[in-house]
Amino acid sequence: MTLNKKNLYFFFPYRGVGGVPILFLRLANYIAKLNLYNIYLIDYEDGYMAKNYDKNANIQFIDYDVKNEINFKSDDIVVFQSMPLWGMPQNLVFNDKTKLIYWNLHPYNMFGYASSIGRKIKNKIFQKIAILVFRYLIYLKDRKAIKIFDHKKSIFFMDGENFEQTEKYLNIKLKNKLFLPLIIDDIENIKIKYRPKQDELNCIWIGRIGDFKVHILLYTLKKLNDIAIKTDKKIIFNIIGTGEYLDYLKKEVELLNNIKVEYIGYVRPENLKEYLYNIDISFAMGTAALDCAKYGLPTILLDFSYEDIQKEYKFDWLYNTKNYTLGREINETSYIEENNSLENMLNNLSIDYELVSKKSFEYIENNFDIEITATKFINLINNSQLLYTDLDKGYFNMNIFHKLLGSKRYYND
Repeated sequence: MTLNKKNLYFFFPYRGVGGVPILFLRLANYIAKLNLYNIYLIDYEDGYMAKNYDKNANIQFIDYDVKNEINFKSDDIVVFQSMPLWGMPQNLVFNDKTKLIYWNLHPYNMFGYASSIGRKIKNKIFQKIAILVFRYLIYLKDRKAIKIFDHKKSIFFMDGENFEQTEKYLNIKLKNKLFLPLIIDDIENIKIKYRPKQDELNCIWIGRIGDFKVHILLYTLKKLNDIAIKTDKKIIFNIIGTGEYLDYLKKEVELLNNIKVEYIGYVRPENLKEYLYNIDISFAMGTAALDCAKYGLPTILLDFSYEDIQKEYKFDWLYNTKNYTLGREINETSYIEENNSLENMLNNLSIDYELVSKKSFEYIENNFDIEITATKFINLINNSQLLYTDLDKGYFNMNIFHKLLGSKRYYND
């Protein structure tokens, strides 16, 4: 540790493999090489960051245990995935001049309950009433807190979807649209001289098979099954990922007789490259979409839905997305009747694979390269102004509604 440098903490105790610990770890490892801060990772002893950080770098590890206090000093900088302040673990003890940074990495980070209202309450009137109750009673303090984070330029959004959903659900107008996109390293175009087979299409999906991903994945498989019938092309679809909806997916896929689906399971990020050499196209959302396109693999960005997709969803390439967006919640604007978007995209791919591959790679290179994002991150935290003393300490307390709902603080074992 160097005394004349500020301490920069990345807080995300998590034992599994997920986008946030991978993201924090990539950024921490890179910034450590710049020797600008004393870097600390706060994680479980057997957490992802703890097990995978560069032990030879300028990085210190802090073992997170809910029973033990972690004390921060004046001028310390602590980076969190954004969360309601009432969910902040109570064993974190801040100095009044500790700087707090929020990185919004999921559209519902600040309003988790509201994200499930639409799925549980189908009546539109009752749904609206429920949202108002959550917004102005249960999440009243969080609305005020986010306004302070915004005013102090201390909340950053990974993409346009996160920014827009935060404004929508909390019904606030944010003054500072500060985007800090995800980070991709080890960019390499492995598809420069690649030529796909004309009578065969090798596809891949990378991502957890969870409640908001399985429906668009299944919809995509059904569309490809229809295209296989129409074109008489052999389509092979590789699925890298596990999750609670995997068995459901397998059961539904059994009804699709014209495509071949291969289940690969989990692949470590550093081993992904070898799986992509003979793949023609990827379907993904979030970090997985970037991890495919960074190798020059043509990538279709999929949006998410918690319900079956019954209408005609419009597919699009990752490189056409705006404001770094890596997946939106599917709504009425996502549909176009009788569109042939996927079939047309596959036709374009067969005509000029090199062009689509180049656009996919350049989109990553120009927007998500780790050097670009790390520089932006450093500038943002230098310009941020929120200190612990700026926040009403009542914001950190659960109100009676949280207690009635059985809410729990985050990162409690």
